[in-house]
Amino acid sequence: MAQAHEAKAIGPANGAAYGAAVGSDAAPAIHGGNSAFLTAGIIVADVVGAGILSMAVAVKLLGWAMGAVAIVLLLAMNVHISILLWRVHMQHPQARTFMELTSAVCADMPEGTRAAVVGLVGAAQSSFLFMVLGLYSLSIGEGLGKLFYDTQICLPVWTLIGSLVLLPVHINATSLGSYTSLIYVNCSTILGSIFGPARL
Repeated sequence: MAQAHEAKAIGPANGAAYGAAVGSDAAPAIHGGNSAFLTAGIIVADVVGAGILSMAVAVKLLGWAMGAVAIVLLLAMNVHISILLWRVHMQHPQARTFMELTSAVCADMPEGTRAAVVGLVGAAQSSFLFMVLGLYSLSIGEGLGKLFYDTQICLPVWTLIGSLVLLPVHINATSLGSYTSLIYVNCSTILGSIFGPARL
């Protein structure tokens, strides 16, 4: 009982940290799967890998001053949204997917409204994943085309070849951390693409 009172006393009204979860007396989340280090590697391989090649072009279009301002603002937005998402997750640790989390947050809404919001979130998430995977598929095709530049094959065929090469990995993967070595290789290539040109 004393521990429960102490947990309730810690909240935004009592000077809790910005990232602290409200209602910390809720049941703790059961964590499993990837470690924190491996999860960080997945984030670096995904987010940094998708954006690092286009960042130079974006900064060139905006200019050095506006490009630096945009990077700082986007960093602040990412940190803020990540903290909010973490606090919501700590409020509803039983949710295992983004749609389940949305359903738990909207539990007090009327059933029709809650179903509409959950459906909208699911559609937005699926659309985002579809476009990201399409971008990655095109990147694979363009990469193979530039690697074998003397072979006269069109981009759709290169994209199909790259997708078929990766298909066995995707079929056998049960989670994002199924192939730890691939994540480390991806992070290494990203670091090489950053620090390699910087030394030239």
